[in-house]
Amino acid sequence: GGWNEHYRTPEEQAISYATFRLDAGGRCLTWNPSIERVLGYQKEEFIGRPVTDLYTPEDQADAVAERALGEAADSGSFSAERWIVRQDGSRFPAQVSLARVLNRQGEVLGFFGRLRDLTEVKRVEEELGRSKEALDLANEAAGLGTWDHDLLTGELHLDSRAKALLGFPPDAPTSYAAWTAVIHPDDLP
Repeated sequence: GGWNEHYRTPEEQAISYATFRLDAGGRCLTWNPSIERVLGYQKEEFIGRPVTDLYTPEDQADAVAERALGEAADSGSFSAERWIVRQDGSRFPAQVSLARVLNRQGEVLGFFGRLRDLTEVKRVEEELGRSKEALDLANEAAGLGTWDHDLLTGELHLDSRAKALLGFPPDAPTSYAAWTAVIHPDDLP
């Protein structure tokens, strides 16, 4: 709690990051409360654990973690979305980011890892997708078309239903002039 808690944005509170260090072989070297919050591991269960344990059995069979570490070692960093497995066996979608840590001689000492829990992001995306689908279905049921006019570029975009309603062929390019030409003169103003 306290002062810091009060000034954190809801966004920051909602975003779940776990950060950790790995040795050159991909074993976990550090633990912090974010590990427990996101992954459910206590310190003694996490330190020394191969990072491959956080991946699904399917990803383990495909050596996904090893390839990610190899890419980070070669190019400096690696990032991808994967399913990650918590201590209790449950899975969540995560953004996995790895960055190599070099010694003075330029040899790979280990890696800095960050996991971002994307559960909430995916839920919101899905909800937005559902409402867009619902709007599309409603427009279709009502026989309504939609159009979008960019006032800066003058570009006009009509969906297929709007084109059909206005008598444009489906593949016809549409312009503002072509659109206003089919509107009744009384309705133009």
